[in-house]
Amino acid sequence: MAAGMGRVDAAAVAASGALLAAGAIPQIISGPLGPYLRLDLGISSSELGLGLSLSAIPGVVFSVWGGRLTDRVGGITIGRLTCIVSGLFVVAMSQAPSITWFIGLLAVAGFLRVISEPSSSRILVDLLVRTPRVLAFGIREASLPLLVLVSTAVLPVFGDWLGWRTVFAASSVFAAVGMWLLLGPARPRRPSRAPDGSPAASQPPVYEPPAASGGDVPTLGLSFYGGAGLLMFNLVVFNTFASLSFVDAGSSPDGAAALVAASAGGAVLMRVGCAYAVARRGLNARSTLAAMAAVAVVGYLAMATGNSQWMLVGIPVAYLSGWGWTPLLYSYITVGREQSTGKITGVVSALFASAAIAGPVAAGWVAERFGWLEVWAAAALFSASAAVLMAYRPAGSRSR
Repeated sequence: MAAGMGRVDAAAVAASGALLAAGAIPQIISGPLGPYLRLDLGISSSELGLGLSLSAIPGVVFSVWGGRLTDRVGGITIGRLTCIVSGLFVVAMSQAPSITWFIGLLAVAGFLRVISEPSSSRILVDLLVRTPRVLAFGIREASLPLLVLVSTAVLPVFGDWLGWRTVFAASSVFAAVGMWLLLGPARPRRPSRAPDGSPAASQPPVYEPPAASGGDVPTLGLSFYGGAGLLMFNLVVFNTFASLSFVDAGSSPDGAAALVAASAGGAVLMRVGCAYAVARRGLNARSTLAAMAAVAVVGYLAMATGNSQWMLVGIPVAYLSGWGWTPLLYSYITVGREQSTGKITGVVSALFASAAIAGPVAAGWVAERFGWLEVWAAAALFSASAAVLMAYRPAGSRSR
């Protein structure tokens, strides 16, 4: 029985991660593939930033609605729909004949995350049996840097005969894997229903450390939302422009892709590792968030120098610390709110989307008007501010 429960948990976590990656493919890999998009389509930093900002608008407007729909219909049903649409969509984007087409499709792609993020969270809350939720979220969130790793690692090796279009189309494998898992291994054998007809969340019979709990979303406070917003802003800006800024510092596109791929591999381990530390070692999730934001300052300052040697250090540091915190945040807000997991995730996704609207456009404009020094210096300032905000907790929430 224990072995069976282990297989159920593994399938649920894998399905959740594949689903999250499938919905995020266009937004996540467009930035790292920016140098190749520039060579093929002639896309500029500001144009790429505009497309990514436009793709975040659906998240601001519809994320809460997508979360409520997921709570009502169920994570598996919405997840299957996401996988189908995502697989078709990324193949269409790989055939974009011009900048206008690519940016237009990228803008519409934001609707995928409206349903992929709450449904992937709902699946974990409903199906986990014995795995601590914060650890499961860590493994789930590792799928995004894994997506970057896969998409950027193949180009330096096979770039002469693959190109960004093939990589974009091939990334639909995440949607295919997610669909297979949701149709078979991750499908619950005995789905239960709540009195109102909605899928009932099963409370995992495992110990969730108090440090991982965020309680009621409205009680998190302005310090939490302010810190989270700044971290999200930096994450989006970094993912969009790290490769391009390294190329402008003198690296080749293949060299930039290789560095980002290596850093993304480290981020995979970081997301799982920090979640494990909270789940198994009793670390406080919010304090860990603050510490990671503080470390990221060092990486951003190294990137601000514009020196390729310093950036060889700065990009990995910023990647590991600036990308490693997401599982802590998502698990932090879901513990104790199982019946409304989709809605809670939608609220935070809307905040994330708001940062994603402002970040690429603002950073792209600053980069072209002033330079990368100002972009990464601002990122360092925001990360330091986020560390302070996350370190501060009202007296009533310090036990969390």
